[in-house]
Amino acid sequence: MMWMLASYTRSNGTLSAVWWMLIGLSRCCSCIRRKDKGKGGIASVAVQCSSLLLFHGTLASLVAYPALYHDRRGYDFHCQEETMRRQQSLADRSTHLVPAWCELGGIGRRFSLYAHVQRKYWNVGFFRYYEMKQIPNFILALPVLSLSLVAVASWIARSWDRHDANRATETKMSIRGFARDVLRWAFLALDASSNDAFAGGKSSSHAPSSSETRVLIGPKMLSHYAILACFALVGAFIAHVQVSTRLIFSSCPAIYWFLSGLLVPSMANDQKVVIGKGSFWQRATQAPSLIYSYFALYNILGIIMHVNWLPWT
Repeated sequence: MMWMLASYTRSNGTLSAVWWMLIGLSRCCSCIRRKDKGKGGIASVAVQCSSLLLFHGTLASLVAYPALYHDRRGYDFHCQEETMRRQQSLADRSTHLVPAWCELGGIGRRFSLYAHVQRKYWNVGFFRYYEMKQIPNFILALPVLSLSLVAVASWIARSWDRHDANRATETKMSIRGFARDVLRWAFLALDASSNDAFAGGKSSSHAPSSSETRVLIGPKMLSHYAILACFALVGAFIAHVQVSTRLIFSSCPAIYWFLSGLLVPSMANDQKVVIGKGSFWQRATQAPSLIYSYFALYNILGIIMHVNWLPWT
């Protein structure tokens, strides 16, 4: 209910529907895995999975419903309420012309009033913001987008290593084998995210047991990092890129957990063990002053520039 109300106030609240869909998929994967262990028949697993997907799909639809209601209500109000218009005088009717975009939402067509307004008046759309004059805004958003993508990549690398999904590297690698390992990893990661125990995840020799028990960067946080990935991709390719900082830091707790992992020595060491094979990661975990400097500089410059109507958000 809270997420549904949030979607009524801001459209990005609809991304919370991803949470419910992932929970439904993860519980379905757990049912399938229990069946593989001989704890249920195919029919019972099919019924359980169908009911779980239906239930969580309904919850996801309720969270996303306000955006659909906004589109439908706006179209009906401006384009289809002819009875009210016919009661107006001719002089008054001339000032209430039917908008041209009403033709875009005819019978059988899917029209989004919100997307239309965003595209026409705000130039929001896939790659529509990729212009030379927007380079300063991309530079402004580069730190938070980079941190978000590295956070998601680190969680995926930890999860991949936990489930030993890279076992195919011991043999000749092929596209089909890699795709099979990716699907296997996705199934095990979803399964682990719904279990208290790390189901299906053989503890790798590359990861200490202490890192496996860290809740904030553990397998049960899959939904948080998936939503972080969604917001980062939306900020990078669809929305005004300069809003990425407030968009991500106001909606994604996973970015704070990841930064804490870089700043707290014990957590940083654990993360470095898992994906610390690259020099960039080693420099990042050994230089927390860069992160502190980024936050300090962003706040100081933001206070100065934003109140003076300079491009800062």
